Amino acid sequence: VLRDVNQLINDFKQAFRARDLQKLVELYDENATFSGECDVASVGIRKGREAIRDYFAELFKDAAHISVSFKTKATKQAVLEVDGELQQHG
Repeated sequence: VLRDVNQLINDFKQAFRARDLQKLVELYDENATFSGECDVASVGIRKGREAIRDYFAELFKDAAHISVSFKTKATKQAVLEVDGELQQHG
């Protein structure tokens, strides 16, 4: 599982840096909810891949320079939600 999480992070970074909306959005579940750091207050939480795609399209549209980073790293002690249940790995 840990390897899968780290691979997902790497896939996200690559798609983001390439500004590849299709690959980026495919990393999200069809029913995902999302709130970005650059969201306008009136937008709030976005639901579904199309709304998430719209967010990233708008984010990339006028950005000459943009980067992504993750403040946490997947570890063996990570708590993951799987099928609605919290499970402790480690």
